[in-house]
Amino acid sequence: MDISLKLGMFFFLYYFVTGLAMLTNPRHILRGIQDIFANHGLMILVGFMALMLGLLIISFHGYYELHWPLLITILGWLAVFKGFFYLVADNALKSFAKKFQTESTIRIYGLFMFVMAIIFACNIFRS
Repeated sequence: MDISLKLGMFFFLYYFVTGLAMLTNPRHILRGIQDIFANHGLMILVGFMALMLGLLIISFHGYYELHWPLLITILGWLAVFKGFFYLVADNALKSFAKKFQTESTIRIYGLFMFVMAIIFACNIFRS
């Protein structure tokens, strides 16, 4: 379970910092997202990075029991699917994501990130 605690700490920090950024400066985050979707090379790079991260997580953390480390495995699978869509179905992803590219949506997503950070913090500090 040691790898679960390390990955849990990683995701706690990731969700805390990105959630804070999305809540305090959503316009900056929104411009960055729009720039990624406007640049085909960045789309490919983000797709490869998400795919590699997801495959690493599910390869080294294949935890499928109903306990909090399952959340890490689910995030790994979500990263694999994200990488797949960035690499294979980029036009469908662009049209789907365009509907959610507003400052209010970024703030809501930032709140979601904080909730995820709290979930990870509660579980890693309790273990």
